[in-house]
Amino acid sequence: MKRKGIAVGILAGTVALGAGLGMGTKSYADDAADSAAAGTPTPVLSQAEMDAINKAVADKLAAAQGGIGGVKVDIHGFAELDLIGDSTESFKETIGNAAVTKPGTTAGDNGQLLASPRNSRLSFLATAPEMDGWKSKGYLELDFLGYDPAPNYAIASTTAAPDNTEAAFYTQPGIRIRHAYVDAQKDGWDILAGQFWTLFGWQADYLLSTMTPGASVMGELFQRTPQVRVTKTFGDDTKFQVSVAADRPEESASETPNFDGGVRFLLGDWKGSFAAPTGAVNAVPFSIGLSGTLRNYTYGAAGTNVDLNQNAQGQAVAVDALVPVAPVDEAGDSPSLILTGEWTAGKGDADQMFLWTGGLAPLSTATNGINLDAGVAGFQNGNFTLVDMQSWNGQIQLQLPKAWSTFLTAGYGEMFSDNVRNLGGTYDDDSVMFANLLHDFNAEVRTGVEYDRFDTHYTAGAGSNALDHRIMVSCWYRF
Repeated sequence: MKRKGIAVGILAGTVALGAGLGMGTKSYADDAADSAAAGTPTPVLSQAEMDAINKAVADKLAAAQGGIGGVKVDIHGFAELDLIGDSTESFKETIGNAAVTKPGTTAGDNGQLLASPRNSRLSFLATAPEMDGWKSKGYLELDFLGYDPAPNYAIASTTAAPDNTEAAFYTQPGIRIRHAYVDAQKDGWDILAGQFWTLFGWQADYLLSTMTPGASVMGELFQRTPQVRVTKTFGDDTKFQVSVAADRPEESASETPNFDGGVRFLLGDWKGSFAAPTGAVNAVPFSIGLSGTLRNYTYGAAGTNVDLNQNAQGQAVAVDALVPVAPVDEAGDSPSLILTGEWTAGKGDADQMFLWTGGLAPLSTATNGINLDAGVAGFQNGNFTLVDMQSWNGQIQLQLPKAWSTFLTAGYGEMFSDNVRNLGGTYDDDSVMFANLLHDFNAEVRTGVEYDRFDTHYTAGAGSNALDHRIMVSCWYRF
């Protein structure tokens, strides 16, 4: 009953906040008056001085919008507040393929309430005039989910401060690069260099539309990484795409990039309406894509620090599809229904499953003959072995009539490894079920509510599943 009361209170408060954001705003003078009434010092700057500063900033932004040296710069993003109630203390805001904490532990038997703005986002798009038929752009996107140690309450002495406090973790977050790339297009050719979604899985066109900050949950390919990619698109309305990419190597000592490739078919006259929780509602075409990834791993003997003179090959395939079951009537006001799905199988591609470790420790050259992130590989009877991975997911999204400005999504995702147990892993299966409802008060203000059920299967012990139930309410101001 206590958690239900919290959830209802969160929902009511956030909807009221969303409605209020669409109304008027207070001036600097109003804030000064409020401060004086509260007995706090009056700001040093006058309203006229603040107006002058605001005008100077606006003039600079207008100059950038108008173009500097022919380059136009657009600034976009959103401010986000997430209110999250969990039945365990297994996670922060993000989920990925991390494990739900087992029951019988403090974190597994107690809930939590989180309030976080860390998924707020800021992006800069620079476009240059066309030159010799080439259209080029540069894109930089940032959020505040950057790497930062989790709150550490252990104090070494009576005078030492914790490494990081809970307050600092949520209110003073680190900035993170999501995307940073240059892109050029001409005659169906598209050349991209920089950090972007990986081609494997044709990301991010088939991601589950979950409100979870970072937008990653169990059972979906999810990775952004530095790369060089070349894509050729044939056709105008009905399209066929061929793409290849060389990505940052999963193991730098392999001296070999990861290689991705894919083909995709899109049917432009068969479209449905679809939206991510933070994005605009767009008409997207039927599509089906096939993609694969290859990566090389080099290693020495287990438990020694010797030359990395042996190799293992990781590879995986993925099939993705988006089907408008009830196509959108772009000229009318009818609802639209879309299905998406993804299936993957391979080995050595666990880096694509965000936050997955399987309970394995990272490998190091000093002790394992290889430096490698946790969850990708291990040693079995002294033999270097890549972790086998399978994943599948599906979702359905209903866009109600445009006048309603509301859409609903429900989905399921799961990933599984059949050999991580043999490598010393502690969990081998992660799954999620989710459902959400989102509403736009206007073009800028959106609110939503979501329920998630996260399930982790542990490799030891009877009744070895652990569950987390999450109720989440979010509000965005998009610009």
